[in-house]
Amino acid sequence: LTGGIAPKIALDALIPFWPIWVVPYASCYPLWLTAFFYAAWKMETRLYRALLAACYLTFSVGILTYLLFPTYVDLPAVPGTDIFSGMVRAVQIAGGTYDALPSGHIYITTLLVLFYSIWHPRWRWLWIVILIIISLSTLFTGQHYILGVDLGTTKCMACVQEPHARNPTIIRPYPNEGTRKHRYEHLDYLTSAFCWTKSGEVVGEPANDMLRDVRFSKDVVRFVKR
Repeated sequence: LTGGIAPKIALDALIPFWPIWVVPYASCYPLWLTAFFYAAWKMETRLYRALLAACYLTFSVGILTYLLFPTYVDLPAVPGTDIFSGMVRAVQIAGGTYDALPSGHIYITTLLVLFYSIWHPRWRWLWIVILIIISLSTLFTGQHYILGVDLGTTKCMACVQEPHARNPTIIRPYPNEGTRKHRYEHLDYLTSAFCWTKSGEVVGEPANDMLRDVRFSKDVVRFVKR
């Protein structure tokens, strides 16, 4: 690619360059592979299909943006001779200067964080921490500007909404107070089971009634214990 713009703003000048942050930046690749393979193996079928649909839409928008609206990063000089500086130079050579926004590191990680938060909501704090660390790594290694991080997250969240438009009902039966046991454990549903609507969540007895109502059988996302 040639031409394009560098989407740099004034705040980018305040971002320090710390080569050690290349470790979480490079760790994305095995992390993504592990997350996708584990989802293919264990994730409930309907949720996994939604993940694939979201991947297709998100990646397509990213590729089209890369080709039609080229953006680049003025990569920082890396004078150090330590192992982390060497890793940054290797990343710069492999990745090139283009694809400044939206950040692929951000929208792929955000995509996985959103779906893993649905699948395993008790670990949502961990998924968010991972996203924050990876976001900072793209900035502290000079691989992306702030706008690349912001637009990567925004693009992913916008694309994820479309695959879920056909899954309109939220089901999240709640646990008893003071215990982790599921109130409706005889229904054989995980507490992580839910989908959503524009009007909000459905929980408790209404959720229990909807699970038993055959009229909702095609709209309710069911997570059966494995």
